[in-house]
Amino acid sequence: MLEALTGRNINGIIENLKSDNPLTKIKEEKDLHENIKNFFTELLVERGNRLVVFIDELDRCKPSYAVQLLERIKHYLYDDRITFVFSVNLGELQHTIKHYYGNTFDACRYLDRFFDMRISLPPADKTAFYREMGLESSYVLEKICRKVIDTYNMELREATRFYRQVKTAAYEPTHESRKFDFSFSDEKGRQLLLMYVVPILVGLKIVDISLYNQFVCGKSSKPLMDIYKDSDKGEWLATRLLNRNEAFEVEEGKSVVTVEQKIQQLYDAIFVTEYTGNVYHTILGEYEFDDNSKNFVKSVESMLSVYADYNI
Repeated sequence: MLEALTGRNINGIIENLKSDNPLTKIKEEKDLHENIKNFFTELLVERGNRLVVFIDELDRCKPSYAVQLLERIKHYLYDDRITFVFSVNLGELQHTIKHYYGNTFDACRYLDRFFDMRISLPPADKTAFYREMGLESSYVLEKICRKVIDTYNMELREATRFYRQVKTAAYEPTHESRKFDFSFSDEKGRQLLLMYVVPILVGLKIVDISLYNQFVCGKSSKPLMDIYKDSDKGEWLATRLLNRNEAFEVEEGKSVVTVEQKIQQLYDAIFVTEYTGNVYHTILGEYEFDDNSKNFVKSVESMLSVYADYNI
């Protein structure tokens, strides 16, 4: 009841009163408060009349740490001469606070105790961002990278790291390099993997390692479906995977298949099919996949293949 009326957390006070010498503990806290105040007074006299402290990504910290930091700033560093600027995802910070106090806790009003003003930054201009990164080209690799970034709603920092890794892993063989030859069906299969699958693997490692493991272990084709099932890129990819006796619409002498089926066949050919003496490859259109396809894409996305270029 007292906490509700005062708006202050009294648990620490109660614990102090239970100790052998509660007055000593209180005096120590008072002395600490005075020492901190004197420190900033001396600092401000030397450096200027206002101190601005920037705190970034508090929403990414452990709930206990985030709460303790806020409480201690409020308790020890409350000073009109000091301004704290927090750069946070407010929704995530509220989630962090609830994780500490419980889901029924009013995290929004709790944060009002600490933030005098909230300024929301406008959404980033992704077109300009892609242009700045060099992601505006019409090459397939760049198109797929943009799709992966959008699908997984990557933050700008994540997107920058993602594209840098994709470029290192697979830029040269996907940009008309004469250094590599992809004439035969198995080589065409590798080139397709470089352009359409490697970016997904790199992206998954950044945003969801659990889904990455399911994907490469043949347990979930969801990432491939998320990127390609309902997009023009997926339809174009599926068209290239059509065998001669297949079509998307009814044609005499051909089996009707869907884009989803062809994407699933691609996934199975890479991560699911067990290649034996009787089944040593899978043909999809003019592309060939075999028991080395899975290891191939994993080595490429790990930036440990012959295609890796660390100078890009």
